[in-house]
Amino acid sequence: MILALMLGAATPSAACTLTAPQDCASAGEVLAAPGAVEGIRSIAGQRRGNFLRDGLPLVADQAIEVLRGIPEKPRRIANGWLFGACRQASCGEMAAVIVDARGKIASFAVLHGACPLDVTRPGCARALTLSIWGGNDVVNWRGLLTDWATRYSSGVVDNVFLNGENEPVITAVGEFDGDRVPDTAAFAALGDSWQVTINRGVEPGKAIVVATTADPAGYTLKATPAGLVFGPPGLLSRAQWNGARFVTRAPAQ
Repeated sequence: MILALMLGAATPSAACTLTAPQDCASAGEVLAAPGAVEGIRSIAGQRRGNFLRDGLPLVADQAIEVLRGIPEKPRRIANGWLFGACRQASCGEMAAVIVDARGKIASFAVLHGACPLDVTRPGCARALTLSIWGGNDVVNWRGLLTDWATRYSSGVVDNVFLNGENEPVITAVGEFDGDRVPDTAAFAALGDSWQVTINRGVEPGKAIVVATTADPAGYTLKATPAGLVFGPPGLLSRAQWNGARFVTRAPAQ
């Protein structure tokens, strides 16, 4: 279904610019326009996530990769144009970019698998997350981009996050508190920092913060029989439940 909605390779248009998006035949052409890639990078900054692969690569780089894939037909919207594409290697993962009436990159979104580190878990192959980025104006584009993602995913969008806030970029499922009920750990952005939280299986919906960091590069979450192992390279810690709270020790053994 998705492939049927895609366009074939389009003939490049010399007139394609951000100020004349109506002359752009595809998302790939938009990316070739002066200022487009810089606009996407400006919106996402140095934020990172495991959308397409592990290792917390830059969000902007992953969006650009997908936008260079198999293109959709451009769509005129109320305040600009929407250009979309699906990932060459996995057309169920998609991205869209909006060029607004001012000739600026206003927003972009990536529709990606929700369980990038553990694809063997039940539901991971079907669960999709929509990550929308647009700076202070991101809420203006949420409805439009959610509708776009829902249309091309046959209605299956499990989670929507804005500007990466509270979006788990690494998850780990294991038995962290000794009660034999599976628990879930997540590593997510919170403002300018990042935090590790654990949701105990017996207390669904209650996130317990066990660590914070300013630098997500190379961060690890790993379920072990002795608890949750987490941290940057060379500085791993272990979180264990003492009956009342999680206690962290470093280094992990």
